[in-house]
Amino acid sequence: MESAEKRNDWVSVETSAGKSIQASGATITPFATSLRIGPPNLPFGLIWNRPSSILIQSADGQEEVQQVPDITRQVLWGLLGVTLVMAALMWIFNRKQSN
Repeated sequence: MESAEKRNDWVSVETSAGKSIQASGATITPFATSLRIGPPNLPFGLIWNRPSSILIQSADGQEEVQQVPDITRQVLWGLLGVTLVMAALMWIFNRKQSN
């Protein structure tokens, strides 16, 4: 099971299913989303993979989708925020010293 959403020739987003696992009478299927930025049909570019969800199918046929939080992305956004605040403080501090 794989679906692709193509934005243009240089950017594509794909959601794909991983290998299903049997556990405690249920079938668990992980899903991941990939963002690819780069020239089409060439083996290089930027690829960002992240977990997106898990499909749990119980033995009685019920299905439940659990969203997977991407902790790495949250940490990266936090680090970017701290970096921007530190750069602004250093710029302000250096500006006051030069006057």
